[in-house]
Amino acid sequence: MPEMPPAAQVLARRVLRHEAGGRAEPVALAEAAERADARLRERLASLIGQTGYTTLVARAVRLAQAEVPALAHVTVDALATGAEGGLHGVREFARASGDAGAAEAGLSAILAHVIALRLVRDAWPELPDGQGESEGRA
Repeated sequence: MPEMPPAAQVLARRVLRHEAGGRAEPVALAEAAERADARLRERLASLIGQTGYTTLVARAVRLAQAEVPALAHVTVDALATGAEGGLHGVREFARASGDAGAAEAGLSAILAHVIALRLVRDAWPELPDGQGESEGRA
């Protein structure tokens, strides 16, 4: 499994928190993950195509599932477009996770595997890059 850069982990958590608007409950984090996926899909599909984006996210989900087995039922819809997003099962995962920390860890694992690509950083120019930040300080 590829080594996850710490900066990607930090940025993934920041993106989730940003998209959740400060709400920390598991379902809010799941909705934030869906919005993040839709935003990334809109931005990246124009560069790498719908199939390329779906493949990228499907890979990220598989890698995240290896780290967080509770993500086993999260899937990617290859036909999703734009604001619909393509992640399915994230709300169920969040509800089953039981607490915000576990939900955030699982959902941010998916995003971190996508964010590890530098061109993804451009989707959230309003957030600091997190260089030199530890995971505990967001």
